[in-house]
Amino acid sequence: MSDPTGPNGRPLEHLAPPSHSRAAHGAHGYCSACPGIEPDTELVAWRLREDALHHAAGTTDQAPGPSADGPEDAELPFFVESTVKPELCPVCLTEEPSLLVSTFTATTESGTYEIGSFTYCLICKDIPRARTEVAHG
Repeated sequence: MSDPTGPNGRPLEHLAPPSHSRAAHGAHGYCSACPGIEPDTELVAWRLREDALHHAAGTTDQAPGPSADGPEDAELPFFVESTVKPELCPVCLTEEPSLLVSTFTATTESGTYEIGSFTYCLICKDIPRARTEVAHG
């Protein structure tokens, strides 16, 4: 049997070279600093790994239902959701929507709130801070 390879066809290295992600190399054998690996490839690998761990623990993606003896959202847990939409990048000024804007919201018993966001350009690989930062605290 041949040695496994990463998405770029190179052998997996579980010890990270200088300036590479030790965590990603330890978990996947590669990181986004490796030749031929894009940041979204590493992100998908982390997501698949976490999903596998989540399902192996026997947990589900379902929120608990309403309590029969209390208000409808009495058992509603704190959870975070992310939505992503493409926009024009203010750094590389490409004419195509290439900037992914991810917004995170948290839902609690008292409502749904925006708790943060980040941006990432698929063309220039920049992380512009053109969006208003959410105050913490």
